[in-house]
Amino acid sequence: MVLFISWPYLFSLSLSLMKGCSVCSYMEMDSGEFNLGEALEAVLKQVMLISQERQVQVIQDLPPEVSSMYLYGDNLRLQQVLSDFLTNALLFTPVFEESSVSFRVVPRKERIGTKIQIVYLEFRITHPAPGIPEDLIQEMFHHRQGVSREGLGLYISQKLVKIMNGTVQYLREAERSSFIIFLEFPLARQLGHH
Repeated sequence: MVLFISWPYLFSLSLSLMKGCSVCSYMEMDSGEFNLGEALEAVLKQVMLISQERQVQVIQDLPPEVSSMYLYGDNLRLQQVLSDFLTNALLFTPVFEESSVSFRVVPRKERIGTKIQIVYLEFRITHPAPGIPEDLIQEMFHHRQGVSREGLGLYISQKLVKIMNGTVQYLREAERSSFIIFLEFPLARQLGHH
């Protein structure tokens, strides 16, 4: 399933945020079982067009176990935030021969009690310097009037990650920059494991 958010919707959401309304009241979270591999495949399909238009390749680094993981949480919101961060990385990647953005997922499972397993996920979206402009990174964490379309999208995505009990960081290094998104989901089941 591909998820698109219209600019008028983002604008109305922005107005409500400026009035002090919570994102939570406008962004309903849905919980259900979903396959992590299928969700990540949908994210990559959502950014395929911009990747082709900009001639910037997305290089996936997904461990095989991801395709067999069924998690419990909001599949569509996960897709929304990952595709937004990935889209911004693509938009702000300098175009040169063999230009690319790396999309890496690192899962870690932890048993809680006798029956519950939590999957801690680190999503790392890395692209070449100079990276996302500093003013957009500020807009991602601090909402204010006059925010750009990209800044508003990043702000909403950052808030959604927070609502999902996760965190977002933007790490700037000499030759590359990365969005680092940490999220956790209960493991519903994993194919091939009992």
